[in-house]
Amino acid sequence: VHNSDKEHDWIHIFPNPNPGLFTLELKLQQKGNTFKIQMYDISGALVLQTHETLDGNQFQKDTDVSYLRRGVYFIRITGKDGVGVKQIIIN
Repeated sequence: VHNSDKEHDWIHIFPNPNPGLFTLELKLQQKGNTFKIQMYDISGALVLQTHETLDGNQFQKDTDVSYLRRGVYFIRITGKDGVGVKQIIIN
């Protein structure tokens, strides 16, 4: 499956790689809707889940997952307009 960054260019995670502290920024078409943020480890285990409400069409959240082990993780955003996935690296 080809999963180009252009496909999910509405999801920005920085810095990446990071030490477990990063900012998640979303630029969405929808306004005033709720969405779900999920983070999975490389084995597919869910390590973080939050429900957020979009105020306007931009969302930004500082996230601290420094308690997690180093490695590759996937952030999955699920909202009314669809699903997006980005890979992050905790080092």
